[in-house]
Amino acid sequence: VTFTCLPDTTLSAVRAVLAREDRRDTENPGAPDGSDAADVSGSLPPLVMFDDAHALVRLVIGGLRVFDELGMFARANDERTLWAFAIDASVWPYLERSRDSRPLFDEVFELEAWNEAQIGALLRQRCRRAEIEPVFDDLIDRLPLGADELDRYDAVQAKKAGYERMLWDHSGGNPGIALEVWRSSLAQDAAGSIRVRSLQVPDASLLESLPDAALFVLRAIVQSTPATTDDLARTTRLPAADVLDMIRFGEGKGLFVSENDRIRVAWSWLRPVMRLLERRRLMRAQ
Repeated sequence: VTFTCLPDTTLSAVRAVLAREDRRDTENPGAPDGSDAADVSGSLPPLVMFDDAHALVRLVIGGLRVFDELGMFARANDERTLWAFAIDASVWPYLERSRDSRPLFDEVFELEAWNEAQIGALLRQRCRRAEIEPVFDDLIDRLPLGADELDRYDAVQAKKAGYERMLWDHSGGNPGIALEVWRSSLAQDAAGSIRVRSLQVPDASLLESLPDAALFVLRAIVQSTPATTDDLARTTRLPAADVLDMIRFGEGKGLFVSENDRIRVAWSWLRPVMRLLERRRLMRAQ
């Protein structure tokens, strides 16, 4: 069973879902009818996965209550069930500091960044799935006089490899960021061909001009995704009006995306934002 955690996810909601899954399990006749999955460990599935578990964490006093409740529930029912929590790297250091007096998990696995070959393979896979053949001709340097089709082919292949290397470097090995930048760098011409433009990345100089208070808001948004204005004000201890001004500025520049009154950093801006926060020592380098 996989749960995609949201800020409003609760232990009672998780227990209700597990109970429904148990009632649907016709292969487990030993579980009593109407039994609560929280109380009957034998009726739980062999694997329960909490994706985006960092959404349960609020960076305020008492902000770990729901996370701790789910952790204790998992501990109490771990005899026959493997519990897995997927947590964003930006939130993990906070959890380590907050709960360093006791182990959070039996085992911790840190996903490594993708390498250049993996990023390239992903781009080619997505192009095949979309049934497109990107054209790199616009990026090729002027060929010398007398160059033939073989020279042009070699130049295209070299440009493809260099482009994938730039994408990998810019994204820091993050496949989601690489795909977003790749998508924004493609354009369709009048003939319907998909042409590759120069790498389309935001101008990071905008971030350098932000005041210190805005950087704390940026960090809170990264670590509290998705967050409301009230969440950010409590986390940063800044006036709500100042936080709202920063959010409006960021939305106008395409820095933030608002979904259901919750704010997150736009995918295209995530890497520049992380680099800035790491350089200012507001976040641990990934």
